[in-house]
Amino acid sequence: MWSAKCTYLTQVANRMAIINKESSEPWVVKFFGIFFFFFQCNSIIGNIISTAVLSNDEDATSEITAEEILKCGANYCPDDLSDDSGNSTDDDNSPSTGSLYTLAGIYLGCSLCAALFLTIFLDPLSRFGENERSAGQENMSGLQLLTATFKHMKNKKQMFIIPLTMWSGIEQGFFGADFTAGFVTCAYGVHIVGRVLICYGVFDAISSVSFGYLVKYVGRVPIFLLGASINMSVLVALFTWQPTTDSQIG
Repeated sequence: MWSAKCTYLTQVANRMAIINKESSEPWVVKFFGIFFFFFQCNSIIGNIISTAVLSNDEDATSEITAEEILKCGANYCPDDLSDDSGNSTDDDNSPSTGSLYTLAGIYLGCSLCAALFLTIFLDPLSRFGENERSAGQENMSGLQLLTATFKHMKNKKQMFIIPLTMWSGIEQGFFGADFTAGFVTCAYGVHIVGRVLICYGVFDAISSVSFGYLVKYVGRVPIFLLGASINMSVLVALFTWQPTTDSQIG
């Protein structure tokens, strides 16, 4: 679906550029910015749901001591939360089974509704001239497509994008698992995770749609440099900031 999304947005943006007799790149960036605005809203809506559900477990969350909170943040290690017998001592901060089933059911329902909406309301690319565009092209076999993909990886620009894509994927995994576990759940409880991710979603959505329009005026390089600077600043903050019992969220 991710590849299909990229193809769809690119083709529709190119069509819009042709209609307006403008360069396609600003339209592609703008369309991707609009898409990611709504995509990042999942962090807002989804975590409003998770916060409402997991707040039922708030009363079961144990108070953390000053000594225990020193193991959170950059010092977080799941093995430190186990006792001598190998059992986790962090069970009090874990959601109940009922809450997990409730969340899974709600998210599954949302996924099924999303697939249904796409099936009913999304216009096919043939409406935007996709059939005419590919009419004169030779149909390639799976092996030919695979070969063409590896040949394209020799492109200098593509080679620069690959490390950036890998870094982005690794960082998303870190944010979704290690950050929420070490900096939020460990120190403040699982019921706080949704609130933190809502803030993340708000700023991410605003940045996506804003940069989609700004790139037309300032170009991509300043946007990439700004993103890299913010990223490095966040990493420094994660290494230097230590959660304390005085900063616990109610």
